[in-house]
Amino acid sequence: MIRLLLSLSLLPSLSVAAELHKCLAAGGQLSYQSEACPAGARTLWVRDVLPEASPPRPAARTTAAPAPTTPAPARTKAARARPPSRDPQATRCAKARRAADLRRDREWSRLDFRQRSELDASVARACAR
Repeated sequence: MIRLLLSLSLLPSLSVAAELHKCLAAGGQLSYQSEACPAGARTLWVRDVLPEASPPRPAARTTAAPAPTTPAPARTKAARARPPSRDPQATRCAKARRAADLRRDREWSRLDFRQRSELDASVARACAR
């Protein structure tokens, strides 16, 4: 019984995880912190911060029977010999986009505005031809 009362008394404290304080220092500097503003700083506001909800779990995979497949039509010997024709411009454009996206993903925090603009310009040049 005591354990139940103790656990129930802890529940209301779990609803608010923390408080966020916005402080204005004497020099005009703003700061956001989880503790009360220091002496000499003015508190502009205090807000309760709720913990973020955890992302939903993915649904469990079910083992279903595979869909029936139809056999592919037979290709002639000449059609098997040469690959399907591709537009070289579309291939070049897609390759430039993939390369730029890969570099942005890997180096985003180290790229400055000029470097990001150059990446966009290189993709535009590859896709414009």
